[in-house]
Amino acid sequence: MSRSLSFVLAFVFCVITSASAFAVIGESEKDFRARYAKAFLLSEETEPGKVPAGGDASLCFETSIDGKKEMWVSAVFKNGKVVMEEYNFFAGGKVCAIDRAVMPRVEAVLAENSGGKKWEALRVPRTTHAWQSGDLSAMVKADDNRTLFVFGGQ
Repeated sequence: MSRSLSFVLAFVFCVITSASAFAVIGESEKDFRARYAKAFLLSEETEPGKVPAGGDASLCFETSIDGKKEMWVSAVFKNGKVVMEEYNFFAGGKVCAIDRAVMPRVEAVLAENSGGKKWEALRVPRTTHAWQSGDLSAMVKADDNRTLFVFGGQ
């Protein structure tokens, strides 16, 4: 097998297997916690089972691979469902800018939330990247260029 084909297959495998690691707009607190229960560490915010029914709350998890920070993922809940996700990605132990190197992880987050719909790139003032898919939106604000927000679907 050629080296380039091996690379492409490895990349596709990583994207497919990592996509299920991301939160999804509309999932419940229970689903969100289950997604991170085994492989990821709860780092801050609301304690297990404390998201009030019908109320607003947020949870934050820090994910690690081989003891090195990979990303932070936070979710805001309204009426028990995820209505906004926030991702910060790490490189070399520090939160990194969302650039070409991080874009495959961003694309995996968007794919997990797309419900099979295509994301359209948008030009939005004060963002470095913005997308829309049906009633969902995603963006990276230009003033920090480090945080991916996914929201909508209500």
